[in-house]
Amino acid sequence: MKAVSLYALVAGATIAATGLLLGLVFRGAGDGHALVLTSVVALGVQVVSFALLRAWKSTNLWLGWGAGSLLRFSVLAVYALLVVKVLAVPVVPALVGYWLFVFFTMILEPLFLRV
Repeated sequence: MKAVSLYALVAGATIAATGLLLGLVFRGAGDGHALVLTSVVALGVQVVSFALLRAWKSTNLWLGWGAGSLLRFSVLAVYALLVVKVLAVPVVPALVGYWLFVFFTMILEPLFLRV
């Protein structure tokens, strides 16, 4: 549990820093709201994905990694539909933000597998 908590903390800081940088690029009406909403979704997905990876680390690391990847992609597909149809936030900052938040925090995962 310590590794997941530590990962969540570092992932949150990484997502916040990435979000601030994206805020410099996406300055239109509603872009900030889209990035904040996306950061919350991405952090939740990443923490759950990392918890799955940690849970299956000793039995089947690849299964845990695959399950996390499937979760990330599924949430991206559902989120893309929700952003367009229901939430009415700008699509480009939301989807670019999701991709970058997930990408940068996914790179950090191997550092926390040994904790």
